[in-house]
Amino acid sequence: LAEGGITDDELRKAVGQLCGGIVLALEDTGSRMSRLGRAELVSGEYQDIDETLRLIKAVTAQEVQDLAKELAAAPRTVTVVGPFGETETFGL
Repeated sequence: LAEGGITDDELRKAVGQLCGGIVLALEDTGSRMSRLGRAELVSGEYQDIDETLRLIKAVTAQEVQDLAKELAAAPRTVTVVGPFGETETFGL
């Protein structure tokens, strides 16, 4: 993805699937409340669903590739939570 990017058709399908999932989730009260809670925790403000869909539809194939390159170049980290006594267990 970082090297070859995506086609316009792949982007169109991904955007359609993402937008469709968001709209379908609006039918469930729990999903709506989770969306509101996440918005409050992440940004402190609620984004209208129409604005969210507009922003998703505005994403370009080049933006997807640029982000993939950025994420692929980022240092990798591992986080482990649990009652472990030795770090050797994980080869650290």
